[in-house]
Amino acid sequence: MSQPLINIRIQSHIPWKSDYPPVIQVEDNTTIRTFCEQIGIEWDVEALVFLNNQIAHESQILQDNDQVLLMIPVVGG
Repeated sequence: MSQPLINIRIQSHIPWKSDYPPVIQVEDNTTIRTFCEQIGIEWDVEALVFLNNQIAHESQILQDNDQVLLMIPVVGG
């Protein structure tokens, strides 16, 4: 039996990763890291990931109607 699906709202501010639909369905109990891998984002390399307006931690479990925001990582000194 498959897991129930939840809706995740996504917005990307990465020009080469901006063709996502506004809502993506994933299985319940999906981590933010797994979600990123499913949409082709290499965790902690290609994007700075926010979950509901806070920097995401890879082990956070997504909830129905969460909002994921992808930003270009800032590096330098």
